[in-house]
Amino acid sequence: MKITIDYKPSKEDQQFLLDSLHSSNDSKGMAKSEDCWVFANDDENKIIGGCKFLIFSKMAWVAIIWVEASQQGKGYGKKLLETMEKEAKRKGCSVAALDTLEFQKAVPFYEKCGYQLISTVEALNGHDERYFMKKNL
Repeated sequence: MKITIDYKPSKEDQQFLLDSLHSSNDSKGMAKSEDCWVFANDDENKIIGGCKFLIFSKMAWVAIIWVEASQQGKGYGKKLLETMEKEAKRKGCSVAALDTLEFQKAVPFYEKCGYQLISTVEALNGHDERYFMKKNL
């Protein structure tokens, strides 16, 4: 057996791995995950924020959420989360979960949006802890 590390695997190799995982999960009665994207656009249709989440086994996992720095504090992040949560509920999810890093200083924002801290992974360098949060939908 040979094990390799690849920072830029081919799209075919990535798809093979995903298809293999989905097949394994399907054989155990688990539903395939779905990716969904939510975008916030300004009046010129420029993307000023977005959210990618994955739906799997009645859970929505927020993989990415971003709002352009000049647009932060205007409620766009909250609106992105609310839109994601509404769609996740429509798809049968009962919980949403996410993680954030200490330097992002986002825990208070997520708490205001109803998320609860469920775990903290301390960094070895003494900073940049990783926080895991969830919200019942």
